[in-house]
Amino acid sequence: MNASVLIDKAKERPIVFVCAVLSLILVVAVFVRSGELSDARTSLESASREGTRINDNIKNSLNIGEHLDSIRAITHDVDDRLVRPSELARNLQYFYRLEDETGVRIASLDQRAAAGGDSVYLRVPYEMAVEGDFVNLVTFIHAVENGRHFARIRNFEIIRARQTESTLLSMAINLELLGRP
Repeated sequence: MNASVLIDKAKERPIVFVCAVLSLILVVAVFVRSGELSDARTSLESASREGTRINDNIKNSLNIGEHLDSIRAITHDVDDRLVRPSELARNLQYFYRLEDETGVRIASLDQRAAAGGDSVYLRVPYEMAVEGDFVNLVTFIHAVENGRHFARIRNFEIIRARQTESTLLSMAINLELLGRP
């Protein structure tokens, strides 16, 4: 087919010719724009995520002053509960107060060198021997675990006293208190 035949056919059916030309233009436009569509979707998803993040930040920042005050109060409470390894007398006095409260007798009490590593906090180890009846020893362990300072009992051993008729028990205990340099 040559151009003159096509022009004659287009004059005979102008609507079909216009529709065919428009269809061809639309197919080319869709093909060209299809690559931009995926880029636009990616951009929309990124903008949506950023908008969600901003909205969450706005919602979460409403009571930020109160939250900050609460965190500061908790931090202050934690700092008050830490031991200082250099304050040996104060640290040992803590255990002697527990001795009075629980009815046990501390036979020996030694603070060892603190171990900290890269942490902000130190582990301050103690070795002690405590004597008392079973209830007093359990009360002492409970007082150490739930006392003023953060404590971790590494191990303990309860031994019956040498006299067979006595209810007296002896306990060797290794524990760590959380401290700050």
